[in-house]
Amino acid sequence: MTGQRISSQTYYVSSAVLIKAAEEKGGTQAVENFLKQTSNDEGIYNAMRQVLGVQKDEANSFWRQKIQEFSTNN
Repeated sequence: MTGQRISSQTYYVSSAVLIKAAEEKGGTQAVENFLKQTSNDEGIYNAMRQVLGVQKDEANSFWRQKIQEFSTNN
């Protein structure tokens, strides 16, 4: 995510995937905790670590896994 220009659509979809993952992990409290930490890229990585249990070096594969999971669970 860092250093790249991404469209607002891509940004919102990416965020939605992470919010849905947080909701599945711990409900609305997990979503609130996630959102409180996500004011910048490092905040997103910290939130992923603390709320989702995902380390920074695993973030991309986690996100891709969730995209696949959510797209097949319609």
